[in-house]
Amino acid sequence: MKQFIRKSSLFAGFFVLMLSLTLVKPMKTSAQTLSVSNGMDITKTFQAALDSGGSIEVPAGTYTINNTLRVYSNTKITLDKNAVIRRSPKGKNYSMLRFGSYEDRKSGYSGFQNITISGGVWDGANYSNPIFRFGHAENVTVQGVTFQNVKESHFAEIAACRNVTFNGCVFTGLNGSKTSGENREALQIDVMRQEHFNQYAEYDETPCANITVQNCTFDGVQRGVGSHSAVAGSYFSGVKIINNTFKNIPGYAIIATNYVNATISGNNIEDCGAGIIFRSANKDDKAYYKPNNGSMTIQSSANSVIEKNTIKVKYLGYPNMAVGISLFGANLPNGSGSVPAGDYTLRGVSVLNNNITLTCRGLALCLEGADKNTVSGNKIVCNIKTKGKGDGTGDGIRLTSSCNNTIKKNTIVNKVWSGQGKEMNGISVLESSEGNKIISNKISDTSMHGITLKESGNNTVKSNKISKTRKADSVGILVAERSDNVTVQGNTVANTKSDGIRASTSSKNVRMVSNKISGYGRYGLFSSNNATVTASKNKISGDKKTQMRCSGGAKINGKTSVN
Repeated sequence: MKQFIRKSSLFAGFFVLMLSLTLVKPMKTSAQTLSVSNGMDITKTFQAALDSGGSIEVPAGTYTINNTLRVYSNTKITLDKNAVIRRSPKGKNYSMLRFGSYEDRKSGYSGFQNITISGGVWDGANYSNPIFRFGHAENVTVQGVTFQNVKESHFAEIAACRNVTFNGCVFTGLNGSKTSGENREALQIDVMRQEHFNQYAEYDETPCANITVQNCTFDGVQRGVGSHSAVAGSYFSGVKIINNTFKNIPGYAIIATNYVNATISGNNIEDCGAGIIFRSANKDDKAYYKPNNGSMTIQSSANSVIEKNTIKVKYLGYPNMAVGISLFGANLPNGSGSVPAGDYTLRGVSVLNNNITLTCRGLALCLEGADKNTVSGNKIVCNIKTKGKGDGTGDGIRLTSSCNNTIKKNTIVNKVWSGQGKEMNGISVLESSEGNKIISNKISDTSMHGITLKESGNNTVKSNKISKTRKADSVGILVAERSDNVTVQGNTVANTKSDGIRASTSSKNVRMVSNKISGYGRYGLFSSNNATVTASKNKISGDKKTQMRCSGGAKINGKTSVN
C-alpha cells in the first residue's frame, strides 16, 4: 500500500508539472516588428503584439492610439528613434500605457516583471492624463524615451515598484498652468493608495524601492521628479537621482518625501523655482497619510546624501518658497491633520559640495526641524536681483528649530548690494536651534550679518572667516535674543559696517575667545541689553576706546589683547 501511494504521488506530481509547463507561455526570442504604416491608428495591432509578449519593435513613423495599451511581464518594446506614438482624441481620458488590465488585482512587487521600453517619442497630445502609469512591478527599464505634451498632469508615474530605471529620457512640453502650486512632478514616484493611485489594486501601501533616474532631461515642466506624498512610517528606499538636467521649471526640480538610503548627485538644475526638497514630513498634511493598518515605525535616520549638484534658483511665478536645498522635518507629538503623532525630525542627511546660486528672494540652503545632519563644502552665491516669493530675503544658510548639525567649510558670497539683497545674512541660526557647530565657513560681502544666532543657545561658532558687511547696523557675528551658552572662538572678522562681534538681548554666558577682529565700523566686541560675555585672547585692531564696549546693563568679563 505504501509503495502504491508513493508511485501515485510521483505520477500526480509529474502530471501537475507537465500541465503547468503547457500553461506558461515561453518568452519569444525573436522580435516581432509591427506591420503598420505612417499615420494609422495602431491600437489593436500593438495590443495584439503585447498580448503575445516577447520583443516588439515599432518602425519609424507617426502613429495614434485611442486607448490604454496593456503590457505584461517579460516584454521588451523598442521604438525606432523616428517613431512617434500620439494619443488620439478618443484616448484623451486614458493613460497611454500601463501594466496589466484594470481588473487585475496584484500585491507588493509581484504583479509584473522584466519589462523594457526603449526609444522613440510618446506624445500625450496635450490631454490631462499621464503617458505611462506603472504599479506592482519590478525589474523595469525605460531607456531613451521622450515624453511630451501633457496637460496639467504627470508624464509618468510609478507606485509599488522595485528595481526601476529611467535612463536618458526627456520630459518636456507641459500644457496649461505651470505656476498654480499643484503637485505635478513630470516623473512621480507615488504611494499605492486608492485615493492617490487608483485602478491598480491591491492598495497595500507598498513603497517604491531601488528607483534610479539618471541622465534624463526635464525641460519646461512644472516639477521635475520625486514624491510629494507619503504614508507615515513607510519609506521610499534606495532612490538614486543622478546626473540629470533640469531647466525652466517654475516649481521644484526634485522633491523627496520619506526617502531613506537615497542619493541625489551630479544634477544640473538651472532656472528653477526651487532646487531640491528633502523632507521626512509634509507641511501639506492632505498628502501625508496615516497607514491603513494603523501600525508604523519611524526611521531614526534618512542615511542619505545630496552632493555635487549645481543649482540656480530663479523666480518663475511659482507660489512656494524659492530655495536651493531644503531639509525639512517636524516633531508632532499631537499629530497634525491626517498625520499621526510622531517625531518626524529629519536626521542623517549629508549635503556636500553643491554649488547654489540664488537670484531671487528666498534661501539658498535651509534646515527646519532637522537634527544631526552635515552641511559641508557647499559654495553659495546670493545674486538677488528680483523679489520672488516666500520667506526670507536671501540667507545663505538658515537653521530653524534644528539641533546638533554640523555646518562646516561652506563658502557664502553676496554679489548684490541693491534691491532685494539688503537683508541677506550669511548663516542664520534661529528658534531654539541648539548644539550646532558652525565651523570654518567663509562668508563675504553680506548685506546684513555674517553669522547670526537668535533664540538659539549651546552653539559653537568657530574658525569662520567673515569679511565685509554692508548695511549700517550689520555685524560679523551676532549672538542675540537669549542665545545662552554660545562659544565664539577663533574666528576672523574684518571690515564690518558696525561691530565685529556683538552679544545682545539677554544672551547669557557668551564666550568670545581667540578671535581676530579688524576694520569694524563701531566696536570690536560689543555687549548690550543685559547680555553677559566672557572675553579672552582676542586680537582687536583699532583705537582702544572702540575695541570693547558695554551698554544697557551688559557685561564683558576678562581681558583681551590688542594689535
